Amino acid sequence: MRIDFSQVLQDLNGTPIKTEDASLTLEQVAVSALLQPAKDETGDSKYAKYKLIKAIHGATEPVELKAEEVSQVKRAIGESQFTALVTGQAWDLIESAKS
Repeated sequence: MRIDFSQVLQDLNGTPIKTEDASLTLEQVAVSALLQPAKDETGDSKYAKYKLIKAIHGATEPVELKAEEVSQVKRAIGESQFTALVTGQAWDLIESAKS
């Protein structure tokens, strides 16, 4: 599945969510979530997350991910400290790539 991580997240009024420097993107959400430690992580799972981070960070084109990689990104976002608005929207943007 090819996912465009440059997509901008919006607030409930449809206005881009702002960070200190720019609009909040799916890339920022995914990378931030993948960087957070998870319970019972192994060296292998950390390395898999690292490879995803490298593929997503700074990508100028949509990123091709396998189904298990998509699940890993969504799981990391869901387990992160992001709000329901950010998590739900990020998941929707990821799922919309399947269409």
